[in-house]
Amino acid sequence: MCGQFAIFSNIRAIIDYYNFLNQFEGGFSIEKMHEFLKTKRDKTPYNKYPFPNEKMTPMNYAPVLIKTSKASYLDWIRWGLVPAWSNDESFATKLINARIETIHEKASFKQAIQKRRALLPVNYFYEWSSERKPFKIGLKNKEIFSLGVIWDVWSKTDTDLFSFSIITQEANAQMKHIHERMPLIIQPEQYKDWLNCSDLSQFQNKQNDFELQIS
Repeated sequence: MCGQFAIFSNIRAIIDYYNFLNQFEGGFSIEKMHEFLKTKRDKTPYNKYPFPNEKMTPMNYAPVLIKTSKASYLDWIRWGLVPAWSNDESFATKLINARIETIHEKASFKQAIQKRRALLPVNYFYEWSSERKPFKIGLKNKEIFSLGVIWDVWSKTDTDLFSFSIITQEANAQMKHIHERMPLIIQPEQYKDWLNCSDLSQFQNKQNDFELQIS
């Protein structure tokens, strides 16, 4: 379960972080991307939620790196997946996480994991122990890192709603004493494969390759 994360880095820092992979090929320069995100951020409903924010919760909008057939780019996307086929938005609060073990079986997730993967930049995420003690979990010596997410577009209103769900997996050895689950962390060298929807097993097998910073 991942029910809260922090992103205190500003928009420019996030853009600069992803640009080293040349993810913005297709017409989005760094300056255009920065202006696009800032301008959109000032509009409703995006401006209803604080950003940067050390306590991002479901229904907040976060910058998410998505890939379409034309380009890869950052956009404001709401946390809590609303499947394209849904009749209303009631699914959102129930679909903040997607278990990687069953993701191909669930109607809400199976199309997205095959075609619509994305990267969520975070500075750390929160997890609570069985005693309800909160822990902040980040990557040692990394200010920004990425969680694997899926996204969808709901078009039952005048404005398309883009939304995402964080993928979770069984906790690795460093996390097991806190909680049985953890979000799927994607390594920088895996970003292109992740966005291109490569086989899931290669990402699960990397969860012990980094050092967590837990406080």
